[in-house]
Formats: sequence, C-alpha cells, structure tokens
Amino acid sequence: MARLNFNIPNEVIAFYHKTKLREIVDEFMESGADVAEYLYGEGEYKNAESARNALNIHIKKRMLPIEVFTRGGRIYLGRKEN
Repeated sequence: MARLNFNIPNEVIAFYHKTKLREIVDEFMESGADVAEYLYGEGEYKNAESARNALNIHIKKRMLPIEVFTRGGRIYLGRKEN
C-alpha cells in the first residue's frame, strides 16, 4: 500500500519552491480578471516571444483555461471561454 512520508529533511525542502511562472498564473486565476498584462523583469527573458513561450508551456502542462497572446510586444493572459 502506498503512503506519504511528511518527515522531509530541510535540505530537500530547500529545493522545493513555487516557480515564478506558477505564481503569476495562480495570481491570474485567483484574480477573476478576464485579461491581464504580464510585466516581466528586465533580464528575465531574451524577448517578449521567449517569455510568451515559457508561459504557454507552463499553462499547457497544467491544462489551464488560459491563453497567452502578444500585442505590440506586450504579453497578455486571457481566460478561455468554456
């Protein structure tokens, strides 16, 4: 029978963290907004296309109802309609 062990050493816990993209996507989902602009920091990505691709991959892996699109070099997250 499979079980979970919750007594995890601190050196293992130090490797777990919410990723920046997960925090951004979770914030958008919790906001209830239909559209939001993603303002990434300078030096985080090579360009807007690179940032958009990273977001897209993250969202597809989690199978979330969000679409990512760019307009004029800016990145937006939008809720998909059911």
